[in-house]
Amino acid sequence: MGDSSKAVLLVLCFLLAGCSGSDDLEILGTEYRDPPNAPGFTLENQFGEEISLSDFDGKVVVVAFIYTSCPDVCLIISSNLDYVNQNLGEHVEMIEFVSITIDPARDTAAHLLEWTSARGYEWDHLTHERGSVIQAVWDDWNVVVDAEHIANSLPPEEAEVRFAVLFPDNSSLTSDNPCQDPFNLTCFEDGGDFASSALIDN
Repeated sequence: MGDSSKAVLLVLCFLLAGCSGSDDLEILGTEYRDPPNAPGFTLENQFGEEISLSDFDGKVVVVAFIYTSCPDVCLIISSNLDYVNQNLGEHVEMIEFVSITIDPARDTAAHLLEWTSARGYEWDHLTHERGSVIQAVWDDWNVVVDAEHIANSLPPEEAEVRFAVLFPDNSSLTSDNPCQDPFNLTCFEDGGDFASSALIDN
């Protein structure tokens, strides 16, 4: 952000979607009463456009670090961001979502475009062809990347779609499910049908 503006760092934890309608909603995390300036960056989005943090000056920016081959929690993070993005109501113009990859070798701009288009995710998903550039962003944001774990993470097979659940105790469940059309997910009537099928089989 600009030199004169303060960054607002938000850590959102949506463990149960049903909690979002509660008057007694408790946000888990740390509130920074005197937050530091968020480190700036300039990366490339899924459309090949340069995106800088300063482009969103004056807005609340929610930044997530993910990778598309992630077998579990990244899928849940992205799904939660999409849920929040779809339910911002009158606040939609005040908030920007940004996802930054931690696997730039596989998450090229072209791949991110295909991946986001298939899921209907409309916010910026950022990468960079030079590893040193994106490594500097991770360092500035104190993100520790386990390259060995990422390298061993494999997406589902071509004819399957992956279902993942993150439980309140931080354990997770994942299952890969057969699908005739994994790109558009049309093998299931809706998300509820997909969840029922995945949970019954597991």
